Amino acid sequence: MAKLSRKEPALEMTPMIDVVFQLIIFFIVTVKVNEQINREIVLPDGSHGEIIEPTGSGPAQRALTIEVDRRGWTTVRNVPVNDDQLRALVKRRHRQFGDAFSLMVRGDYRSRHSHIQRVMNICAEEGIWRISFVALQEDRTR
Repeated sequence: MAKLSRKEPALEMTPMIDVVFQLIIFFIVTVKVNEQINREIVLPDGSHGEIIEPTGSGPAQRALTIEVDRRGWTTVRNVPVNDDQLRALVKRRHRQFGDAFSLMVRGDYRSRHSHIQRVMNICAEEGIWRISFVALQEDRTR
């Protein structure tokens, strides 16, 4: 008669480690998606301006926000872009959606006008004439 041996139950840690690493990756990716705006940009006071809603259906997909910080660096979705990259992005978006997308500029109020003008010129060269500027609705002096 054969003798049955009993194995002690063991906890397999490899799947647990895999799950933990996948959760870490998931949270890193979702945090990056939520950080699509540059928090260092200080917006100008726009308490007297009108509130503009993004145009077209599906504004989240069609809205393009270009950010210019106080040093004049340009970013899109918190990714630095040079003038050629910005031009290609605007051209591709304009070709894809025509005039049915919103183009917004988030410019730091401490930025030089020439930096904002550079972005406006790139947009104009690509046929984009309707640009909205993001500002704070409430007055900062209060």
